[in-house]
Amino acid sequence: MRNIKIVMVFVLSIMFLVADHTAYATVSANTLHNTFEKDVNDSLGMVVEQQSEVGGYLTGILPEGSTVPSPDMGVYAKNGQYFYRIAGTDNSSIKDSFIYYKLYDGLNLKVDQGMVLSYWIYHHGGQQSKKIAIDLIFDDNTTLRDSGVTDQTGSRVHPAFRNMSLNEWHFVQIKLDMFSGKKIKKVLVGYDDLTNDEVGSFRAYLDDIYIGPSQALDAKILTSQLPDVLYAGEDYMANITVKNVGSQEWSESMSVRLGAVDDGDSFALGRHVIPAGHKIKYGDTYTFTFPMKAPDKPGVYMTDWRMVQDGVSWFGDTVAKQVRVKEREALNAEITAYRLPDILYAGEEYTASITVKNTGTHEWSESTSVRLGAVDDGDPFALGRHFIPIGQKIKYGDTYTFTFPMKAPDKPGVYTTDWRMVQDGVTWFGNTVTKQVRVREKVNENKDKLSTYYYDPNNQLAYIISANQKKEYVYDELGRLRSTSTSRNLIPNHSFERSELWQLSPHMSYDSLKSTDGSKSIKFAAENEVVSTTSDSVLIPVLSSQKYVLSASLFNSLTKGSFYVDMLELDESNNVVLDHAGYYSGEQHKWNHGTVAFVTNSKTVHVLVRVVADSGATGTAYADNIKLERAKN
Repeated sequence: MRNIKIVMVFVLSIMFLVADHTAYATVSANTLHNTFEKDVNDSLGMVVEQQSEVGGYLTGILPEGSTVPSPDMGVYAKNGQYFYRIAGTDNSSIKDSFIYYKLYDGLNLKVDQGMVLSYWIYHHGGQQSKKIAIDLIFDDNTTLRDSGVTDQTGSRVHPAFRNMSLNEWHFVQIKLDMFSGKKIKKVLVGYDDLTNDEVGSFRAYLDDIYIGPSQALDAKILTSQLPDVLYAGEDYMANITVKNVGSQEWSESMSVRLGAVDDGDSFALGRHVIPAGHKIKYGDTYTFTFPMKAPDKPGVYMTDWRMVQDGVSWFGDTVAKQVRVKEREALNAEITAYRLPDILYAGEEYTASITVKNTGTHEWSESTSVRLGAVDDGDPFALGRHFIPIGQKIKYGDTYTFTFPMKAPDKPGVYTTDWRMVQDGVTWFGNTVTKQVRVREKVNENKDKLSTYYYDPNNQLAYIISANQKKEYVYDELGRLRSTSTSRNLIPNHSFERSELWQLSPHMSYDSLKSTDGSKSIKFAAENEVVSTTSDSVLIPVLSSQKYVLSASLFNSLTKGSFYVDMLELDESNNVVLDHAGYYSGEQHKWNHGTVAFVTNSKTVHVLVRVVADSGATGTAYADNIKLERAKN
């Protein structure tokens, strides 16, 4: 008679769930909280993720995972009127027996630092009931149970390794920091007898499941910009970026602010507020920017900051910095910006500028002989002194920009230009700006409007390309012209020996593994299918209505798709006039060389040569020795 009553209780509980389950969203602001009460419960009912060798708790019924009313067979919910029950029977002592029910599926819950999983659990009856726990599945298909992570007591979280005492409620909390950056896709509750050695029934209850920040008020300081050294009375603009890693929202209406520790600071006001109407939710960041001013007395001072809810508590990280305050010197300067050349050609002119801030007590003016000076009183590019205009005064905290002409020496080489403030006849002061400038030998380019000029990364003329020929310039390490050569092949860097003048696609790179001309080629490589990708030459000038020949060497080791070289014809506005069929590689796993002849359109002024992989290309392929020549009559 007693067993019949127990069966009726189980059946009625399941019927109650099916009839009364109503879904309400409890996942919000990157947190999940479910107390299983009727008005907030949105968990799934009786949906199995996976199972093996598990039957019903009693003969004649199925295993079960569902929300039930309290009390249930003498067990009361931890909180409220409803809780979650999982029950069944392990039927095998030689195989792994398990069943996992879905509480949630299709989540997109991002894990951040400071997040936890917590819940209450009641293991009822025999030893098999201990092997029940919450599990998580992440977006990379890894699981909480197999991660090796432990709870607040040091116990592994895999259901098979749980060993809490029976017939009482236990609180479980698991830090999720090691999963930071992942997204939780599923929440499961499962029974799992990994050791395969016992059989018997199991039953457990869960209540108040929570995934989110470990504290209501918590903060992480991400970055801070605070001074190391200031002069007495010097102003400084500080900033501190803070992330809300607690569940409570921050706002000025909640009196949440950035505060100076101990409510006072030697450099700034003791509170900095969030603008009215602005709310900082869990996971959001906010940057407090505020002015600081150094004390008048030299010494070492502490500035330290922390979040505070005024009238309630301080919380989160603290950032602290020791700041050395120095006595202001009569003459001092800080170079805050400058514009000086890296490379010039022999005899080339350049307009330089240097911006300097007065950080001393002494006022600058031409009447006091304060000037910008070339260190050691001489410079290879410019006059050795530059002046503040007569009548202008630069006070403490003011800046002034000296703008002056430079001209490169006639002899190629590497020269140093260095500048510092000076009070002539008294002393040099402040910091120094120093720049090494490379002077290149001047090349007579003889530019004409029918040619195109291309420069290397050092701003040296590399190629002059006309519709009939290409001229290449080669330099030594000091920038001196070493050689020139002329070719009918109009494509610059045609064998890819230079790391320039081709616009490479994300799937292509310069490679030294295979080559037919020189030591390098362009390599395509992709494990996943690529619909279409190209590496493009620079624009090449051509004559309209003229015959040209395109040729290339290709090595095709694709497992799928196409690899070829083709060409686009462009008009004077760089609109595509024609997209030519190109040269496709022949036999696989060997170098093949081929040519394609064509006549340019009457509107064509440039062509663009392309290395192409498309049609779902996967595998590897190489291109080398690409030529474009005007056909001989």
